[in-house]
Amino acid sequence: MANQTGPVSTDQSDLSLTRDFELLDRYQAFSAEILRLALLGITGLGFLFTAVTVKDSTITGLKPLLAAGFTNVALTAALVLLGLAAAAALGHRYWSADSMACHIHLLRLRAAGKGRDGEALLERKARDRDLRLSSISILCASALLALGAAALAAAFVSILRGLTP
Repeated sequence: MANQTGPVSTDQSDLSLTRDFELLDRYQAFSAEILRLALLGITGLGFLFTAVTVKDSTITGLKPLLAAGFTNVALTAALVLLGLAAAAALGHRYWSADSMACHIHLLRLRAAGKGRDGEALLERKARDRDLRLSSISILCASALLALGAAALAAAFVSILRGLTP
């Protein structure tokens, strides 16, 4: 006999929803990390821009390096890409939560014997659309974060090369 540590539910829908919510929580935690990292990169860029442009700053000597062609383009690209990554991560959080709401509503319609009517069909289509958008947005958020980080790294390498005599 298996060792059981807690009560076991025999209701399949409860078990299914528990697993669905656990999976949703993991995906949303991942998108929260992408959002956190993207915002951290944007904050770092803001600090760099502020530190360089303040009159009494000790690093105002970097100003010509930041205005250099490649560095300027790389910093701008990093800012845009990280901003888009944050937006895509927020989009994922919205669409994944909305798809779960549609899924629960669809299960309730099925339990009420209305699983094949027009409302259920619309709910199923909305759920499937939200799942597609959720998948696309988490993939885009990951790719945009990686590209933003690469652009930021390229800008820093360009700045460091400009500092060396």
